[in-house]
Amino acid sequence: MQTSIQVSEEQFHLLAISDVGPRIRVLREVLYSQFGDAYTSKNVAIRIGISPPTLSAIERGETKDCPSKVLHSISKDFHVDIDVFFDDFYTLGYRKILLGTEIEADSDTYLPSGVNPLQETEFTCIVGVALQASNGDRRFMYERRTSVKLTIEQYTVLIADIENSVTTLEMLVSPDIFSSPSKMSALEKVMMQLNLRYNAPSLIGWIPKAVYDRQMIKLHEIGEKYTNHLLEGDILSQEETNSLINIKEDAASNISVDPSKRKKHVKMPKFTKEEK
Repeated sequence: MQTSIQVSEEQFHLLAISDVGPRIRVLREVLYSQFGDAYTSKNVAIRIGISPPTLSAIERGETKDCPSKVLHSISKDFHVDIDVFFDDFYTLGYRKILLGTEIEADSDTYLPSGVNPLQETEFTCIVGVALQASNGDRRFMYERRTSVKLTIEQYTVLIADIENSVTTLEMLVSPDIFSSPSKMSALEKVMMQLNLRYNAPSLIGWIPKAVYDRQMIKLHEIGEKYTNHLLEGDILSQEETNSLINIKEDAASNISVDPSKRKKHVKMPKFTKEEK
């Protein structure tokens, strides 16, 4: 698939108030509007290996539980992140959703290290915290790596604790968004998502260290230039935004910044006793 389609804000809000089945229908209809008969309910069902009536029942919400294998097949067929089918994706408001986007990796950047991560049973766990602006921009504020390797069961408990802490904070700050008790516990929410990812290594795949490191350098370069534009008070045009995204990797590997030209740090706001 060569063309990416961006879900509109109206479609996003429709997805946010829908269940899993209707979300599948909305996204399929967006694809149908662009690619025609390739995304009829019948043709999608045939490609993912279920009967057309079964997919129709899922889309209408008649079947509440969509099997994880089916959901993985649909997300792969739609070329969309599987997270868009879960409620958590929509809690922070509008975010960009692209359909038909495939990640391409350069063959010469794949440098096997001799270790197959699929054969490991314990991993160092990285916990990251990022701020997300209303337009979806992100700024990473905190990262913590465990000093020891954790088993899958141990990091499941860790993530469940984080999930529970975030939910508790949200209930204290905005109790109105929790009009009814959650049907799933924090541990159940985490287990559901981890199981979906762990059981589909071909869809949620491993990223080679060499590729990841190069992309992080590239992202750092983009972030530095984009942030400088924001500090200058500039409003980026679509063309300027695209030019930042399309920075050559060889240029990103030669980052050299004159310390005298660095922007002053933006200080965090101070709170009075009454505000704490």
